Amino acid sequence: MRFWRVVSLRDRPLAIRLLVYSTFLIVVPMLFIGVVAYRRSATALEEQAKAYNLRVIEQVILHVEYYINDLEINLLRVVDHPDMRLYFASEHEGTGVSAEQGRRALAQLLRSAVFSRSDLFAITVLTNEGETVETAGVLGAYPAENVRGADWFDDIPDNGESLMVTRLIPFRDRIEPTLSIVQRLTDPMTLEPAGLIVVDVNYKRLREIAEKVVIGRTGHMFILDSRGRIIRISRCSAVRRSIPHCRGNPAVRW
Repeated sequence: MRFWRVVSLRDRPLAIRLLVYSTFLIVVPMLFIGVVAYRRSATALEEQAKAYNLRVIEQVILHVEYYINDLEINLLRVVDHPDMRLYFASEHEGTGVSAEQGRRALAQLLRSAVFSRSDLFAITVLTNEGETVETAGVLGAYPAENVRGADWFDDIPDNGESLMVTRLIPFRDRIEPTLSIVQRLTDPMTLEPAGLIVVDVNYKRLREIAEKVVIGRTGHMFILDSRGRIIRISRCSAVRRSIPHCRGNPAVRW
């Protein structure tokens, strides 16, 4: 009986009893409902944010794929150009083409290809015999022979497919970050592997794509290569920084 009197607050003023009862009957249920509603709203907002981010990523992927396809088409035009065939023909006897003539024709082809697009930094052709034809050397950029010692050199496919890598190229008084497309070349006379071609692309077009993406005040957008290295980040540039944790992130699209 005494316990019931304490619980029922019979010895307390009416105002206190009303306050306590209202707390249990109104405030506590409202707090419970508020917590449940907050968690559901947070989950809904998170799903909406994920859906929005995925739509943004899909748009970026589409633009980047179109751009990369355009670069690869441009690369195929160079590889299949008559001057490229003339260059390889000059390495064989009885073709009537001198080595100097073939080299001069190829150098002119590479220069024309670079100067035709503002996003191309350099094009380099390296043969298995150790000969190099390049446009970067004319600009005083870097020794093309450094390509042979790169860590990705052995990863170049032998089936004619291209490989994309990120590089930092010393150029005059600065370091030029590039996205390089590498592809093996085949001698049209013998159909045997004869060398490789490297197309170095600056980040002008990728920068334009990244700047068109609206990611909010606190968001960031990363564009990574196949090794998980950043080749483009919105609001600042960062190249060849390794972020291994991104490979386990479900929000990262590969």
